[in-house]
Amino acid sequence: MGFKWHWELLGIPPLIVWISGSGYLTYHVWKTHPLDSSRKKVLWTIVLAVPVVGWLLYGQFYREAKQESWIKL
Repeated sequence: MGFKWHWELLGIPPLIVWISGSGYLTYHVWKTHPLDSSRKKVLWTIVLAVPVVGWLLYGQFYREAKQESWIKL
């Protein structure tokens, strides 16, 4: 009886990291940017579903809507 290594197990940790990272960023898009349009939020949710590339695009191109400052100077 020989030992057989299950190579498919090596894909589980990166999958967990990807799901966690994309889930956090999607939560961030929907909960912390109330002035952004729903269409923009849906588009970025779809982009974040792409492994690694979605995170890079989000970090480079996502811009928040202009929000009024609550501190009056």
